[in-house]
Order: sequence, then C-alpha cells, then structure tokens
Amino acid sequence: MSGEGLEVFLDELATSKETVVQAASQGRAEEQDIVQITEEGHPWYACLLIVTEVSSIGVKGYLPQPSGENTVQTLSFQQFQRVGRAVITRP
Repeated sequence: MSGEGLEVFLDELATSKETVVQAASQGRAEEQDIVQITEEGHPWYACLLIVTEVSSIGVKGYLPQPSGENTVQTLSFQQFQRVGRAVITRP
C-alpha cells in the first residue's frame, strides 16, 4: 500500500471510530451493531441483539438462532447498551 493510500485508509478508519464512539456515548447504535438489553423488566433482559434498523425512537434488532429463524425485537434507546460491531469472521 502506498503512503498516500495508507493515509486515506487511516483517515477513514479514524472517522468510522469517531462515529462509533459518538453513537455509543449518546446511547445510540448503528446497523450491524451488537446491543445488550439492559432494562431489567424486559423479558429478554441481558440478551444480545444485532441491530438491523435505527429510527429516531430506538432500534430494531434480531436475536440470532441456530435454526435460522431470527426473532426480532424493537427497543427504545433507554432499553439497551451498545456492545460493539458485529463482524463475520471466517477461518
């Protein structure tokens, strides 16, 4: 990778990290983020979801299931905490 290409990559990486940090600090999330339900009264308390949609009032996310039938939940921003970004890894 050329020096110029590396600088552009690092600039883009810094911008994406800032966006994630800003979203997390505001209690918000982005698509493909992993969030944990933190509202103790919620029936799915402590479950991890992958965000599929973000709106002005909250997020919609799914709980991955081995059977392939993913269960969807809609959460307000007060009901969850952002954990991180969901990334598919392959060996």
